[in-house]
Amino acid sequence: MKKLQKVLPLLLALALVFSLAACAPKDGAEQPSATPDAATPDVEAPEETVPEDEPTPENGPNDLGDNSAARGAIQAGSWDGDVFTNEWVNISFTLPSDWSALSAEEMQAQIELGLAAAGVDESAAAMQEAAMARSLNDFTIMGALAVPSVTATYENTEGNPLTANLGAEEYFNMLKLQLSSMGIEFGEPEDIVIAGETYLLGKGSIAYGDISMYQSFYLRKLDGAIVMFTAMYMDDSEAAVSDFFASITPAK
Repeated sequence: MKKLQKVLPLLLALALVFSLAACAPKDGAEQPSATPDAATPDVEAPEETVPEDEPTPENGPNDLGDNSAARGAIQAGSWDGDVFTNEWVNISFTLPSDWSALSAEEMQAQIELGLAAAGVDESAAAMQEAAMARSLNDFTIMGALAVPSVTATYENTEGNPLTANLGAEEYFNMLKLQLSSMGIEFGEPEDIVIAGETYLLGKGSIAYGDISMYQSFYLRKLDGAIVMFTAMYMDDSEAAVSDFFASITPAK
């Protein structure tokens, strides 16, 4: 269990990287293994990712740098106590009582950890940085051991000629192609309604010893951008993830 507690934050960091750069070309770059034991040896996940006495971030919108022009129509949400609202995506929810939220600085630290663990080459790293400039990581919330976790990521697909005409299904297929090469297995996507809007839901899974880890991606196209929620969970936390998405209400 102690080893698993160190592995889970690292998996979350990798998930943040790939959700922010789903469509970055990978030509010439070695794909990182999704198996935790294959992570770069000298990169260790932090033992504590969220201060225990700060259940919700006190900062405003989670804007990671001044990239508003590259992000197009994308708008960040904000926290008011334990309530998160984003009127652009039209969502509002209350943080589950036993979950925590990462601040913008903590999300950035997780992304940097994931980039280091992935071990991508200089060319691939530049592609990922360009994708991140078009993207916004709006929130990351998680349970006590980093699972379950849910991250909201928005990417301005019109800012990249390779993704300009992609809808939710095409975007998911590119994400699926990338993650399948890492050993994650996917079923057929399906539609799901969240806060009155229809999202494409794609579920992936990978085995870590006798433990199964799952990643679900919820996607829709909005104002030339892809809105994506990425959930990571195990068998015993799948219901918590479902309850969370069921609790989301329209913001307006």
